Amino acid sequence: MISTWLADALQYELWVANDGAHGSIARDIYFSDLPWPIGKVLHWKKIRDVKRLMDITKLNAAEKEEEIYRRATAAYDALSTKLGDQSFLFDDRTLTILYFEFCSPTDADALLLGHVLFVLNALPASSMLRSYLQNYDNLVKYAEDIKVQLVEVGSSSAGSASSDLPSSSTPRKTSSSGQSYKPKPKAKKERTEEEKKSRRRTKYFLAAQLISVLAFLSIMGGVDSSELDDDYDMEYED
Repeated sequence: MISTWLADALQYELWVANDGAHGSIARDIYFSDLPWPIGKVLHWKKIRDVKRLMDITKLNAAEKEEEIYRRATAAYDALSTKLGDQSFLFDDRTLTILYFEFCSPTDADALLLGHVLFVLNALPASSMLRSYLQNYDNLVKYAEDIKVQLVEVGSSSAGSASSDLPSSSTPRKTSSSGQSYKPKPKAKKERTEEEKKSRRRTKYFLAAQLISVLAFLSIMGGVDSSELDDDYDMEYED
């Protein structure tokens, strides 16, 4: 019932009801961050989609409205009867922890809580769905009690989290002379014998490469000069 009859009634209140306040609330919730023309078009499209989903036309609009509110009232009546004076809808479901039994909420409680809080806090006072809901005192009290519990738990957890943080006013550790304490830098890791040998080998290798390149250049230079001398002598004899 919560996800069908009550959900349909809430959609009808937000998108189809003729009261102008309902339309402005839906626009504020869903399209307030969009430019006015885009929000207007999307709002109009959503109204058409909801009417098509609920099969609402100009001919049966009044009949459909009566049916929607009748189902919503029947759902509120059934839920109010089921809840009674209990803390949750299914109070017979208990959770045992260390030999202690606790009443545990269910998915139905989560759905009902979200619906009731939205209707009571988001819809205007002129809403018919809100007026129907307010006729069931135990449903209203049920939602308000859980809301208070959730707010208290949230505030207490936030307070404990802030108390666990280290205080910024804690003074730094100072030495006997009054100067601020500074940690000593870590000493550089001494080079091992293997690293020293590796560095020496690298130097020797580079030096050998340099010597071989110089020797090659000197040999090639000598060969070129001797060839030039031979060519010059041959030309002179001719």
